[in-house]
Amino acid sequence: MNSMIKIAAATAAFSLIAGSAFAQSTAGNTASADGAASTTVIQAITISATAPLAFGTIVKPAAGSGLVTVAANGSRTAAAPVVVAPGSAAATAAAFSVTGATGQAFSITTPGTVTLSDGTDNLTVNLVASGTSGTLTSGTASFTVGGNMTIADTTVAGAYTGNFTETVTYN
Repeated sequence: MNSMIKIAAATAAFSLIAGSAFAQSTAGNTASADGAASTTVIQAITISATAPLAFGTIVKPAAGSGLVTVAANGSRTAAAPVVVAPGSAAATAAAFSVTGATGQAFSITTPGTVTLSDGTDNLTVNLVASGTSGTLTSGTASFTVGGNMTIADTTVAGAYTGNFTETVTYN
């Protein structure tokens, strides 16, 4: 019986020592640190059309075809045998205004073409933007889009219209 008490006392003592040793080794292998988190929220980028791409009134040729161009700077040219009609309205490049966070760079996506229609017949205009990117100086920027189209003797006379979508994206 005496030896049983000795064994129980030794086991209890060993358990206390071992438990303390294990507790100390676990506590000795733990560390913690605080992490930081932050964000900056900026104004959404927006775009609005401020002027349409307008070619004016064009006289189709009696024979052949020619290219009519409105450059991104708004200048118009017509290659013979196509001519601009006398008294035609001035040509304009499409103009767009971009707003957003000051100093932010952005990219411009212009579709390759736009289809103009008179309700029955179509003309294809090849589009060319004044740039493919920009920076929002004081939170604003602008760009223009010109284009060119072929007018042939087979082009049906009429008033042609169409729409295209410009897209701007923060870089």
